[in-house]
Amino acid sequence: MEVSSPVPSDPSANSFTATGSMKRVRSGHTATRLLDGTVLITGGRVGNAILPSAEIFDPSTETFTLTAGPMAQARQRHAATGQFYLLVDKGSHSVHLT
Repeated sequence: MEVSSPVPSDPSANSFTATGSMKRVRSGHTATRLLDGTVLITGGRVGNAILPSAEIFDPSTETFTLTAGPMAQARQRHAATGQFYLLVDKGSHSVHLT
């Protein structure tokens, strides 16, 4: 299922809240919470196209912003993890984002 409008959850209220739309519809992407509370959404696919794009969700403004440039390698169903640097990995292709 391709997603354009994620629904953030509020565990303390046991509820979900509608929010703005992502800049790119996508499925098979990752969403990784960063240290500042924003969420980095990377890769995925739309139809048969695998996406190299990434965007940031800011929960304080409920807005999505595309990152300055695409990832070096388009990816889907990948892992994204890190604390001070984020590693997005798929097989032997990886990119470090700061």
